[in-house]
Amino acid sequence: SELKAGEAGAVIVNQTPFYAESGGQVGDTGVMTADGVRFAVSDTQKEAGDLFVHHGKVEQGSLKVGMALVLDVDHVRRSGIRRNHSATHLLHEALRQVLGDHVAQKGSMVSPDRLRFDFSHKAPVNVAELAKIEDMSNDFIKRDVNVYGKDMSLEEAQKIPGLRAVFGESYPNPVRVVAIEFDVEEMAKDLTNPRWRSTSVEFCGGTHVRRTGEIGRLVITEESGIAKGTRRIVAVTGDEASEVSRTAEEAAQRLEDISKVTDDAAKDAQLKAFSVELARMDMSVVRKDELKTQFAKIRKELDTRLKARAAADVKTAQEAVQNYFSENPDAPVYIAQLKTGANSKALQSGVSVARKLNKPVYLFARESGEGKAKTLYGNYVPKAELDRGLDAVSWNKTVSDKLQGRGGGKPDGAQGQGEATQADVDEALALATSFYRMKLQ
Repeated sequence: SELKAGEAGAVIVNQTPFYAESGGQVGDTGVMTADGVRFAVSDTQKEAGDLFVHHGKVEQGSLKVGMALVLDVDHVRRSGIRRNHSATHLLHEALRQVLGDHVAQKGSMVSPDRLRFDFSHKAPVNVAELAKIEDMSNDFIKRDVNVYGKDMSLEEAQKIPGLRAVFGESYPNPVRVVAIEFDVEEMAKDLTNPRWRSTSVEFCGGTHVRRTGEIGRLVITEESGIAKGTRRIVAVTGDEASEVSRTAEEAAQRLEDISKVTDDAAKDAQLKAFSVELARMDMSVVRKDELKTQFAKIRKELDTRLKARAAADVKTAQEAVQNYFSENPDAPVYIAQLKTGANSKALQSGVSVARKLNKPVYLFARESGEGKAKTLYGNYVPKAELDRGLDAVSWNKTVSDKLQGRGGGKPDGAQGQGEATQADVDEALALATSFYRMKLQ
């Protein structure tokens, strides 16, 4: 019979402006106050039939049975719910017009920041269809038409052409009819007029905007399957729609900036990061598809160029080793930095040529750029040099220590990777040379 400050509980009053969760629309929140008393309502539910129960917590004073209260709904939150509920009706109608009359509501959720609509349809809704659905919904919004609601007898209301209702749902009599653009009173005078099929007409007891322009904009952010023959669409309106649109525009600008990057290694890294981030971004499904297409084009162009460069790097590495020993047949070793990027295939192809020639080598390959950059290194030690005391792993460790890299291998061949400046690589080349001479000369 009494709730004290800090205690959670439920409050029932003889009349309330709070909407209890029903028909997919979430329950209202707000406050109940009296002199020295404040009860914060965190949810409103229908229980034991049609009993409206306000759940919450006493923030101040003590709440007692019989106390007169002032009830104040959170109207900012309610306005978001109204927008999304009316938008759900527009979405439902657009789905019917684009996909066909077989579309039937299977469930919904209307909250302040988004709406979710489940419906019958056997196949995924493709991007072109989603674009039409989104455009049709936004056309209703741009035209800023009235939203009407009126109680009618169930028998009469069911005669309205195109009327939408949830299959299996039990409706009261009289039932509230909500229509977009056409006045329900006008419909009641001409129940079977085929004009009514051109708009949204539904049984609904929820809260709605007065005019569709209040919705602002509808953006579909997700389309998925949740069960066999049932699809789900998630959408946002109002400020949330503006936010996801800004996200899309910022992503588009970033992708355009990436497309202008001239350093292929930097572009490759940025594209990889963008791909991961794009998958996580909350934005229009249609806009995301456009960005994916644009991304794929940039990615393909870069990959083609990188593939050609990689092939050229392999040839460059092979020729560097082959030409050096052809021009210097008596040279005991080849220690050099390849004129390639940090291409592991190119490095290994150069080492492979040395292996075939049975000549010791130590090759380095570094990405271009200022400061520290990815650097690869690898060596080969023939049996004759092994027998004389040159060990590839020890040789490699000397270089790794200098380049602060990691590596490993076998006595006849080892490799590693680090982050190094060009000056670091120059010093590593000198170290590799001095280590060779120390062991064999």
